[in-house]
Amino acid sequence: MNPMELEKLKPLTVLHAYRTAITQLCFTSRKSDPWPKILWSWVSKPSKEMRHTLAFLPCTLQKLCLRNCHLSDDTIPRDLSGLSLLLELDLSQNPISSLPESIKGLTMLKSLRLDACTVLQSLPELPSSLKELIARDCKSLERMKVPPSLFKSIEVMQLTGCDKLGKVEGLFQLEAIKSFHPDIINTLGFLDLESKGKMEVELCNNLTLTRKRGHLQGFYEFGIFSIFLPGSKIPASFSNKSLGSSISFVVPFFPNVNVQGLNVCVVYVCSNSHKDGNLHDFHVKFINNTKGLEWTYGPTIHGNEEMIWLSHWNVRNQLQAGDELNVSMVLGVGFEVKECGADFVYEQEEKWPRSNSGGCTQSISGQGVIQHHDLTSHQSVIGGDLSAYERSQGVYLLCHYGQSSKF
Repeated sequence: MNPMELEKLKPLTVLHAYRTAITQLCFTSRKSDPWPKILWSWVSKPSKEMRHTLAFLPCTLQKLCLRNCHLSDDTIPRDLSGLSLLLELDLSQNPISSLPESIKGLTMLKSLRLDACTVLQSLPELPSSLKELIARDCKSLERMKVPPSLFKSIEVMQLTGCDKLGKVEGLFQLEAIKSFHPDIINTLGFLDLESKGKMEVELCNNLTLTRKRGHLQGFYEFGIFSIFLPGSKIPASFSNKSLGSSISFVVPFFPNVNVQGLNVCVVYVCSNSHKDGNLHDFHVKFINNTKGLEWTYGPTIHGNEEMIWLSHWNVRNQLQAGDELNVSMVLGVGFEVKECGADFVYEQEEKWPRSNSGGCTQSISGQGVIQHHDLTSHQSVIGGDLSAYERSQGVYLLCHYGQSSKF
């Protein structure tokens, strides 16, 4: 069957072409069948003919399986708008490095499968109608786009084994320390952190269920910037410290300045049980007792050794003098917290003296930090739209993996 004849199959809704080229197919159709069925052929044609064939697929298709059909970037049409009724698309086990931007226009698409596309490097923005994304063992996948509207509605997103995935635009980004502007690193209150960039640490990714050892990296998610590095002691710059897994403090009053952010530092260790290959719960809970608000953050990435976790929370305009705050760790099996620390970052480039009431010493303009690093797409999440993450009134679970009802 040639490409022009494919186009004439107007009633065709299901095409299963597992392990074949589509240029020569035989098919059977019975009136009693709920779905006309296309049977795969045994003849494989040169890939240069494949693009021509795909361009003539009938617009009535609702399910299309092209698993292991030797598709490449050159054989997939750039314009997929002709498949406007497509509900399910399976491109697994094909040597493709990307998908056409036009896939966003498949507004009926519910399921996309890309398992074992080992040279797939990036994914464009996907249609907001998507309910299932299965892309396991895509070993070269480094970046993808997941707009907030899609994350809110998607029901299944499996990315296990994608150990190079470092950026999901709209969710998080993981980059080498040297890629970040020094100001955003210095905001964490850890002097000369850039010089530690050659340190190595094992990071666990709870979204892809992978572990990887490498140089220090910065991690940005939910308006929170984090660094995990080896260590066993809270930096001296932190004025609020407490042994154990929680710390309470009060927002101090300084005239004519606003709190831009909160720095949180946690020192913890992992037991040998974490060598079993499993990943374990790892959350920090931030409570404003005065306003009755609670945020529980489960970072997609965390370190897996004796660690210092430094994080900067962009909480602009959300904290006021006198607010009573509590920060605590909520951990699974095998974690032990040694010490916690917290400090404030103000919107003035001045040094403020420490105070017994919980004052702080940090003083880099948060506004300048955000501008320098060009993180305009990541707003202050605590002050932004959290409807997708609200568990009950004023209680939020900021987590992009395995959300649990226990919070």
